[in-house]
Amino acid sequence: TKAIQLNPQYFEAYNSRGNTNLLLKDNKAAINDFTKSIEINDKYSIAYFNRGLVHFNSKEYYLAIDDFYKAFEIEPHNSVYIYNLYSSYDALRKYYSSNLAFLQEINNYKQAINAFNKVLELNPNDDGIYAYRAHIHRNGREYKLALEDYNKALELKPNNSFYYAFRGLTYKGYEKYKLAIADYDKAIELNPANFYFGRGDVYFSMNKYELAVADFTKAVEIDDKLAIAYRYRGLSYNHLKKYEQALADFNKAIELEPNNMDFHIGIDDVKKALNKHEKR
Repeated sequence: TKAIQLNPQYFEAYNSRGNTNLLLKDNKAAINDFTKSIEINDKYSIAYFNRGLVHFNSKEYYLAIDDFYKAFEIEPHNSVYIYNLYSSYDALRKYYSSNLAFLQEINNYKQAINAFNKVLELNPNDDGIYAYRAHIHRNGREYKLALEDYNKALELKPNNSFYYAFRGLTYKGYEKYKLAIADYDKAIELNPANFYFGRGDVYFSMNKYELAVADFTKAVEIDDKLAIAYRYRGLSYNHLKKYEQALADFNKAIELEPNNMDFHIGIDDVKKALNKHEKR
């Protein structure tokens, strides 16, 4: 504050005071200081970034995206800005119930792609940026473009298990199930502690319920709090007419996430199927 009194145009001091206000949990004062810093020097990227962090932590994702994107425009080589820009898009997408709702609500899809395009012009061998751009394409259901980027990411880093898993998820969206299974197989080979749920989900989509049950079982052995795996194993058991096992799984899923309506709808469907079966 003393430095600002001595020099009201000291934009770095406003930024520093903004960080202090953040530590004091005074977000409003922090926003005001970062904004003042930007007003004095609109090319000061760190002030945009810091203001974006406040918006992000306040779940004001649109505002966070605007600030992170501005910081990125000023310093397009800064990977921290890109990571936080992607995180904001991803958080905003998760806020909505579906990818479609996300795309209906946000007009910044092209802005995100443009940001990653610019970064790749500067660093064409950054596998992580190809993967980030692929995520954006996949969320936008641009599966062909997503596959091209995952392929490039794997070309640059061929032993990254997550890239195989993400590409497998993309193939699933494309309904190319055999290719999806092949990618999940490779991901599990590289990283045996992950990806069983993803592969099980593909088997489920292929109506291969016994194989799906095996993978969902492995998934809950690794993480017994993975409610969605119990749900999908319950759905698989229901298709296999193993109603008691299905009920047990849905009860476990509801125990873990009692407010998830999909789980309650699922258990009602199993009960109906069981009653119908017992009346025969």
